[in-house]
Amino acid sequence: SSTEDSAVISGGTVTNATGGYAVTGDAASNAVAVSGGTVGTVRGAQAAAGKAVKNTVVLSGGSVTNAIGAEAHDADENAVVINAAATTGITGAISTNGNAAKNTVDVNAAVTGNILGAHALSGNATESMLNINANVIGNVTGAQASGSASNNTINIGNVTVTGNVTGGSGATTTNNTINLKGATVTGDVVSGSAG
Repeated sequence: SSTEDSAVISGGTVTNATGGYAVTGDAASNAVAVSGGTVGTVRGAQAAAGKAVKNTVVLSGGSVTNAIGAEAHDADENAVVINAAATTGITGAISTNGNAAKNTVDVNAAVTGNILGAHALSGNATESMLNINANVIGNVTGAQASGSASNNTINIGNVTVTGNVTGGSGATTTNNTINLKGATVTGDVVSGSAG
């Protein structure tokens, strides 16, 4: 297991950065903070055969290609926070062979790239929370799942999203919510896309 490990990147070039990696067991409460440099993929944590819980990625500078809160069989309560303008793909969490629940993405600075609250490759993605408080050029999706994508929430403030906004996308979708608070969306707004 991996618990409370962290990586801080303030410069240089890094291909992959992971806060904590668990070969067996769970990865919990790990973090990566990027304030400078060039990074390919950033993960708060990765668990090869267990759960990833409460891991965090915070971007406050630098250049990052992909930011992922955590990747594991099951991924719960992981987070990505964007505090500086970024050109990056953002995923709150990826569950590879289970479920993803209660993952969050907070966007406080402009993003060019697609944003996804959670992605369940072989399971359900539920209760993701996305708070979009800056302009986005790309698509915003609460959750994507091979199974059910349900009870996900997207809050978009007085900003512009140049792309589509989808609450949940999966085999089934239920109770996904999109709250537009003065937002401008140039694409489609769909609370649930099933099939």
